Amino acid sequence: MRYRHLLVAFDGSPESELALTHAVAFAHVNRARLSLVGVAPPLLVRAGHDGLEPRLQAAADAVPDDLHPSARMLAGDPVREILRAAADFDLVFMGAGRFAEQVAADAPVPVIVVHCPAGGPDLAA
Repeated sequence: MRYRHLLVAFDGSPESELALTHAVAFAHVNRARLSLVGVAPPLLVRAGHDGLEPRLQAAADAVPDDLHPSARMLAGDPVREILRAAADFDLVFMGAGRFAEQVAADAPVPVIVVHCPAGGPDLAA
């Protein structure tokens, strides 16, 4: 099976940063495109307290150009929005966290959940 378009669910956490690192390596091997999606609950967006969008864009800007990176910021329930977005991709990478188990269970495509090792994220990168 060839994976052509990968999605990274990105929330700025160390786990999502590590998932992005793994996704970049995987995308290089598979010559795949890489897209990042961030989801902010609507109340945080309306209150102006969500700083995720600049971190999402900075993460996408750091992805090598040959992976044709893109970034998209969504507002809503994180699980529902990630599941909706996943339908357009071949594989999802995400950091371990409170939404990972539900996304992995309900996603229409395979999901790779990356967790930080006990010693810190540098051990797995």
